[in-house]
Amino acid sequence: MAINSNDCSPYLSGVLFRIEEASLADLISLRLEIQKLLRENAAHSIGNSEKSRRFQTIVDDSGQEESFFWALLQYSETRRPPWCRNGDIKETRQHLITLGSFNDVLMLGFTDNAARNLVVRSIRTGGIEPFESLVPFKQQEIKRTLVESSVRTLWLSGIHRQSVVKPDSKTLSGIELEAAIDPLGDQSYYYSSIRSSVHGAGLTETDRPAIIGVSPKESRFWLSPTSSWDDFKTRSQSLLRHISQQLSDETGYAEILPMLAQVGGSLTDLHAPYDVAFVSPELQQVPDADESEENKWFQNFADTVRFDLDADQESADFTADVFWSETKLGRLRFEFNQNENAEPKLSISAEDWTEDESITELKNICTDPRYMNIYFDTGHTYSQGELYLTGFRDPSFNNWRWVEMGMDETEFGKEKPTQESGRGLNVAGIGLPDDKSLFGLVARHWPNLEVRGPQTGWLVCDDGSMESADFIHIDVDVKPACVSLIHVKGSGSKSENRGLSVSDYEVVVGQAVKNLRYLDAANLATKLRSSKDGVLKDAIWRDGERQKNRDELIGILDTIGTNVEKHVYVLQPSVRKAVWEETHEKFSNGDKFSSDVLRLKQLDTLLQNASANCYGLASSFTVIGDAS
Repeated sequence: MAINSNDCSPYLSGVLFRIEEASLADLISLRLEIQKLLRENAAHSIGNSEKSRRFQTIVDDSGQEESFFWALLQYSETRRPPWCRNGDIKETRQHLITLGSFNDVLMLGFTDNAARNLVVRSIRTGGIEPFESLVPFKQQEIKRTLVESSVRTLWLSGIHRQSVVKPDSKTLSGIELEAAIDPLGDQSYYYSSIRSSVHGAGLTETDRPAIIGVSPKESRFWLSPTSSWDDFKTRSQSLLRHISQQLSDETGYAEILPMLAQVGGSLTDLHAPYDVAFVSPELQQVPDADESEENKWFQNFADTVRFDLDADQESADFTADVFWSETKLGRLRFEFNQNENAEPKLSISAEDWTEDESITELKNICTDPRYMNIYFDTGHTYSQGELYLTGFRDPSFNNWRWVEMGMDETEFGKEKPTQESGRGLNVAGIGLPDDKSLFGLVARHWPNLEVRGPQTGWLVCDDGSMESADFIHIDVDVKPACVSLIHVKGSGSKSENRGLSVSDYEVVVGQAVKNLRYLDAANLATKLRSSKDGVLKDAIWRDGERQKNRDELIGILDTIGTNVEKHVYVLQPSVRKAVWEETHEKFSNGDKFSSDVLRLKQLDTLLQNASANCYGLASSFTVIGDAS
């Protein structure tokens, strides 16, 4: 039975497009093409649900009021329920598609999400008239027209590595979330959707603002139910008129949440890559989960892989030599190109690679863009297939401890003593006189690194897969007792003139934050007890003397109580004091955007976030750098 348009009161929502052909003004040809597409799609069996669509007539299904055109398309869809695999059970659902345009702005509303995805995908793909006359709103156009202040809801997605200590995504709600955003902790997120108060759109009966939700990347908005067909038409016309006026406003758009990462940029914006970070699989796993041998091997690779870049300062493309510990695996070519939406996309190819069959799989890992974070002097980050620009905060991290690395020929690029193969930890060699690695420095001299004094207190090595820390230091001769977690990472560059690096710190700082629960003596005792008979069972020292096992230390931890002083240390000598001071001076003198200053602010932000996590557990956080 036919229905009248006055029987309809659709939810006011839709996908926004720009109309590039005046012939689409009455929307009839567009409606016919959408109907044809939906009918053809229903003719194909999709999985277990054979479906059919029947299109009905709506009285007064299209019209024009001033410059506002509208049209309706109503259909029923009959299909087998998704939960039923066999039998003749069918269900019928009624759906409505609304089309509305004002000037060159079009909105398409759907009660069926599957139909919406099909139509929008077909429009984006092109090749069908009149779909080729439509261009989906760009993200900045959505933000410029339908995002204002007094943010009520945020759906945040992260661009940081997956981590057990930081959500991949989160949802916030409140009255004015602009004031609730953490400028440090939240700057590695962008908003995928947002609800904010939009003024002056004429969408409410009073002068109060309307709360409008948008998903910028999908060119989609949603507002509220409507009370009648006239209400829908009136509010749709007001909304489209508001959008059209905002688009013609040449004053520009000011991002209301500049502290969040912003999606966007083009190849013309992108140049001068300076760092590549491998997305560590260790930080993607649940702590203390059972691991396969393959995962342990993969994590070992993630801990020791490094990339030496050969980059052109005028281009986004570059090559990089890949090293696993001291072994060169090969050379990769990183190239950026634009997709059909002019968005940069990355491809990685191997120009040269070792023929060793035992590590052939590493080639596939290293040529997968999903595992890479790439940093540019322009301030951009390419992460997991998207390009972001992070608004770095100005607060500085100042809790550095400077230690002269070259005093006793310490090899600051070497993290630990290795076996003759160069890949496994030489447990027996830790701390011996000829061990010039950073592990050797800690084992012989902690906590007296600056003067190379003897090691004092208890020191135990817990290096390895799912470690609590590379070293744990316990001092029971002070009141209260002191527990320190020490995380060690070798510098990615061995040059005495090396500059600042961010990627050198990302993995080790992430590990430090991930393992903060081991500041609790009971948790730490449980962890050390679980591996007390492993290969590291005698990697323990007391006042510089190597012990046979961990039993005595575990007994101390079992009785130490909760009144302990807590410290977290990151020993990563990549940053040199002279470079750090010089760059801070440049920033203090007004240099805000040079490449080394941007790099410093990015590093400051990373370390400030870690410090905040430690502070929340009543622990200090100190980074040990090179005093040169």
